[in-house]
Amino acid sequence: FISTSGRPINWMELDATLMAISQSQVTTQSRRCFFVCRYTARFMAPRKFTGSRSKDMSISGKWLVEEGYSQSGHFSISYENSEIRSPPSYDAERLNLYCVLERIANGGFGIVSKVRRVTDGRIMVWKELNYARMNKKERRMMITEVNILRDIQHQHVVKYFDTIIVREQQKIYIVIEFCSKGDAGAMIDMCKRRKQRLEEKFIWKVLLQILLALQSCHNRDEI
Repeated sequence: FISTSGRPINWMELDATLMAISQSQVTTQSRRCFFVCRYTARFMAPRKFTGSRSKDMSISGKWLVEEGYSQSGHFSISYENSEIRSPPSYDAERLNLYCVLERIANGGFGIVSKVRRVTDGRIMVWKELNYARMNKKERRMMITEVNILRDIQHQHVVKYFDTIIVREQQKIYIVIEFCSKGDAGAMIDMCKRRKQRLEEKFIWKVLLQILLALQSCHNRDEI
């Protein structure tokens, strides 16, 4: 569908137009539809917004200045704090939906970084893995991890959000929930440094959470 404006509009009106596109009605059979939105304003060259809307009602695409300028960029809009789990994608442009804030850890196959999703400001983590360094068994384990995270929705299993595969770089980016308090290993290391002991009640609580998470994994047909 096409949305055009015959009169100058301001940036607030443009935002409202794009948001209206993201929220307009579609049939349940529709997975993706495309749109063009031209924006004209006083003292500013016309801009053309071309993009698509997914079934989760999020929209994304590119904008381009139409009159003699080489300016361009990306835009995206989704519902605030969206819990949508995206299937693996080979579209490297999706990396622009995330802004890297800091590196958290390095591993043998890649880097773990804290990122911000630009559509709603949500803090997440992505695992940047170089699968060219992996053997067949390690690649199968990586694929299994992604599939398990996608399928499981459990309060004691880290949430999965997105997977982006960049073939040219032979890298895969797995976007998951950011756990602000770290993991159990970091907690144990901290107690060792401080020469403290964890309370038995707390240990039993964590063990129960691990067992419940493990049970949810074994309830999958593939396990």
